[in-house]
Amino acid sequence: PQGQNKENFIWKIPFTEYHNNDYASSALQMNQDGTLNFYFNEISYNGNWRFLLVDNQLHINIHLEGDSKIAKDWSFDKKIILTPDKIVIIDGITSITLEKNIESTIVYEIGKTGPSGGIVFYDKGNYTKGWRYIEAALADLETFEWGCSGSLIPNCSNSEIGYGFFNSVTIANYHDNLKTYYENPSICNASNNGTVAAKKAILFRNNNLKNWFLPSNDELYLMYTNLHQKAIGNFSNAIYWSSTQENENNAKTINFENGSTVLKTKFSVSNDTKTRAIRYF
Repeated sequence: PQGQNKENFIWKIPFTEYHNNDYASSALQMNQDGTLNFYFNEISYNGNWRFLLVDNQLHINIHLEGDSKIAKDWSFDKKIILTPDKIVIIDGITSITLEKNIESTIVYEIGKTGPSGGIVFYDKGNYTKGWRYIEAALADLETFEWGCSGSLIPNCSNSEIGYGFFNSVTIANYHDNLKTYYENPSICNASNNGTVAAKKAILFRNNNLKNWFLPSNDELYLMYTNLHQKAIGNFSNAIYWSSTQENENNAKTINFENGSTVLKTKFSVSNDTKTRAIRYF
């Protein structure tokens, strides 16, 4: 596409409902020399890759170094469907989709419109791990709970910039694995209503682009300082959810009236906690 460098791209794993989302939010840098960098939870794993033709079927062979669970899960030879913008890895009756993400040569300024129609509020200065900028949706979503109260969800207590998507996928996967949570939230807690802010943010679409999510606490604070304090973004002087868990009962939020971090119960008694989706690009 015009204005983009086709040689600088990365393959990302999106969240796809009703599919295997264990590694959604990950990214693969497949280098021309056959080496590979696999990014998961802000950690880089080294390896190698190649395409193979097996019985007239195109395969991808990936090997990651080490003996971690991630290295074992991502060391395989599997059949694929290859298009210019996607690699679909066939894994039994399921599949994992890798989507091609191209670095834009356009320089985006804070407060300006991003590629999906949102508002840019962060620039980390260079394109790494599949993104450089973060944009916020133009409006709040409906009012939702954070999720299952009384349960400590593993691996979603990250507050730092760059963890929002990973946190959100972790939260969504946890509730999806509860099977009947959305229809019968009392299996978790009698006070829950079955809504999950992170899952709703992940399913959000704008300009037909996906990979939105609930911000980490530090990302949420950037929205407060770089947008709301400058009267940009149509935010309310209200409390907003982050994807950062504090403990089994509470999650971190930010009060957009003064920028303070507030711990809120995962079910919102007053039903007044706002949800705003963001997106890396």
